[in-house]
Amino acid sequence: MILPLILLHQVVRQPLDFAFFGCNRISDADELAQKAANPSTANVPELKANFRDAQVAGVKFVFALGDIVNGYGDDKGEKLKGQLDAWPPLVTVTPDVTVLPVPGNHELNRKHNKKKLANPATDQVWNDWMKANGYDRFAGNGPTPASDPADKLATDQSRLNYSFNVGTTHFIVVNTDTRTTEPMDGEPGETKVGWIPVEWIKKDLAEAEANPAVADTFILGHRNLVDPVEATEDAPIEPGCAGRLVDALKATKKVRAYLCAHVHDYEIQKVKATGVYQIVVGNGGSDLNKEWKPSPGTWFGFGVIRVHADGKVGLVLYKRPLTPGGPGAVAPVSKASPEIILNSSSQ
Repeated sequence: MILPLILLHQVVRQPLDFAFFGCNRISDADELAQKAANPSTANVPELKANFRDAQVAGVKFVFALGDIVNGYGDDKGEKLKGQLDAWPPLVTVTPDVTVLPVPGNHELNRKHNKKKLANPATDQVWNDWMKANGYDRFAGNGPTPASDPADKLATDQSRLNYSFNVGTTHFIVVNTDTRTTEPMDGEPGETKVGWIPVEWIKKDLAEAEANPAVADTFILGHRNLVDPVEATEDAPIEPGCAGRLVDALKATKKVRAYLCAHVHDYEIQKVKATGVYQIVVGNGGSDLNKEWKPSPGTWFGFGVIRVHADGKVGLVLYKRPLTPGGPGAVAPVSKASPEIILNSSSQ
């Protein structure tokens, strides 16, 4: 039997479930109080609960979307290295689950006299840590100053920004504090933070859109792309970069969501004039945003994206009520919300 031409070119979607969350680091005050017992500066009970319950949910990947440690050392990366080195022993997963940490502003930037500035030393600390712990299995195909001069990169960013396919799903991992040569306004000798390599992302998006083997694309990074609906937080992606990426998303048909953290709450909204959702899961364990007042109450947890064989893409939230933390505390078991369908099966 000869199949109709349209069927010959349809993508047979391969099901895939993956989890994501960010902002699990503790506060400066808690870092001092827990210094001896918790060198990682992670909210240990909530971190362990996220990974424990994500595995029970049957995911194949867990993306930890930045601010997994408190960081912000005004140094040459020594503070970051110590905190990162204490993080992997807290994470227990089976061999069939892949852990992919993504850097945030707390990992890559520094505080100097309360100013949040880029730290040239931290990129290498992050890359070395990723390699030493086997978290860099997909890294390496991202931008460099030579490959993408329009992105104004200060250094090789090929391991901090990268993309890969799993079955029919395409992932673009973005370092939302990519090192740039663009000067910071009012700060002589400093460069902008919140930068992303938009031109490289646009090229990668175009390749995925043209690839018949790709059915669904997800972009993952730490900072939010557009302003949140309910709560305000630290600065999102550098506005010029963010605007250009939103413009690029308007032409895409396969991008389902931009997944991020940074804002210490859960929010979902459709990016204006696109078919793309911004999904913020920044309630992984850090102190929650006081402006976030969901009914029936606030919660820690993570999100799971479910790519179904029939073409639907859904979001399930795994929620835990707040409990007192501390190095020896145990978080309750997460409870799954009803699935939110992000697209129609015809997409």
